[in-house]
Amino acid sequence: MRQTTIWRRLNASLAILIFLLVLGAGLAWWVEHNRAVARARSDLLNNQAIKVQLSLVQMSDAMKGLLIDPNNDDEKRAFVLAEKSLTAPLRVIQKNFGDYDALANTIGNIREFVSKPLYKFQSDMQVLQTTNSLDAPAQYIKAYPALRQQRDQLLKDFNLAVQRVADSESDDRVASFTGSGVLLIILLVSIWVGTAQSSAVTKPLSQLIEALERMRHGDFTQRLKLERNDEFGMIGDGINRLADDLSVLVGQVQRSGIQVNSTATQIAASAKDQQSTATEIAATTAEIGNTSKEITATSKELVKTMNEVSHVAEETARLAGSAQAAIVSMESMMRHIMEASSSITGKLAILNDKTGNINSVVTTITKVADQTNLLSLNAAIEAEKAGEYGLGFAVVAMEIRRLADQTAVATYDIEKMVKEMQSAVSTGVMGMDKFSEEVRRGVEEIRQVSTQFAQIIRQVQALTPRFQTVNEGMQSQATGAQQISETLTQLSEAAQQTAESLRYSNHAIEQLNEAARRLQSSVTRFKLDEA
Repeated sequence: MRQTTIWRRLNASLAILIFLLVLGAGLAWWVEHNRAVARARSDLLNNQAIKVQLSLVQMSDAMKGLLIDPNNDDEKRAFVLAEKSLTAPLRVIQKNFGDYDALANTIGNIREFVSKPLYKFQSDMQVLQTTNSLDAPAQYIKAYPALRQQRDQLLKDFNLAVQRVADSESDDRVASFTGSGVLLIILLVSIWVGTAQSSAVTKPLSQLIEALERMRHGDFTQRLKLERNDEFGMIGDGINRLADDLSVLVGQVQRSGIQVNSTATQIAASAKDQQSTATEIAATTAEIGNTSKEITATSKELVKTMNEVSHVAEETARLAGSAQAAIVSMESMMRHIMEASSSITGKLAILNDKTGNINSVVTTITKVADQTNLLSLNAAIEAEKAGEYGLGFAVVAMEIRRLADQTAVATYDIEKMVKEMQSAVSTGVMGMDKFSEEVRRGVEEIRQVSTQFAQIIRQVQALTPRFQTVNEGMQSQATGAQQISETLTQLSEAAQQTAESLRYSNHAIEQLNEAARRLQSSVTRFKLDEA
């Protein structure tokens, strides 16, 4: 039965039930047919028995008529007809019911009674009627009661035998018992078939339900062992394969949850480091911005001073052309010029130092940008490992990398500007040194000889273009410092945005940690086969 499919099993059960129904219907028809045949035979026997009784009575009456009138042809024909009427039903009864011994014996007794006592009585009465007609009636009356008694006894025995045969023919208890037995067998077989089919369906079905209930509660350690080739066996194999697949899947989820939790912890630590780095970058950028503002102010002051020096030189040239009497005044002005040039030289030295500091800060910013870019690359790799749970952090890592690239580009621009500013400052320092030397010479020449006044005028006039060059350099330096300030402002804003993005990243990482913990808590309730 385990090798038979449910469809075949149901078809077999249906065929058995149909066979039992057909068998029951055939049995009912057979019982009813037997009853009908028994009733027909009983009716036939009763009718023929009545004919036998009537024929015997008619023979007795005809014999009495012949005794009264021996020459009466009607009585003779009545006697012959009664004899024939007796012979026909006896023959029918003998033919159809000859297997009943009691009835056959009774029929034999009747025939013997007709052929011997009755014919002998008739022959004796006819002889007596011929020889002594007057004494014949008296002898008839005397002998007939014994003959009639014998006839009546035969009829009584005949009727009793007929009744027994009729009762036996019409008795359907055997058929009823047989039909009841067969119906009982059919009922028992039907119950057995139904019970077998119910057990064949409910038992594996209950096993399947128990297996599914265990799987619903997270127990994947047990497997079904139906050992069947029917649909239940196929379902059991499917459930076993499903349990195997789910065990593998849950195991992978458990391991992935642990890995995601560990990765999220590492990412959180990295994000905190990046946030600290971004905060330091913002602070450093603010400091560089303040320094850049100081450079801008110093450059503006230098431009203003150079403008004043230029005006002084022009005024000196104009005064030198008027009279030599202004030598004293020019000497005083030259002293002021020397002081101004010394101040300019000192400020240019300060500016050169500041640009060196800016260059160092720019180098630090470049290193921080490279480190931030490396951290964002590592974060992107870890987000790729985390799969769909790291998509949000991958976007943040990409944004950090973009900001780091922008920082690197801006740092390169700042470094380029600082180098240009250093070159300009170096040129200005050299020019101011040369200018100071020329001023000192001029003062010495003014002090030494007045004859060199014309040469001093030429030297002063020659200084005017140089002042213009220095002025232009200072203006370029002021513009560069302004650009540096603006760039540092942008860098500060970018650093703030990076810090804000990292805060969002920390929040996303916390959510990822929470999701990983929930995932780990959800999959720990599953029981897996250690094998």
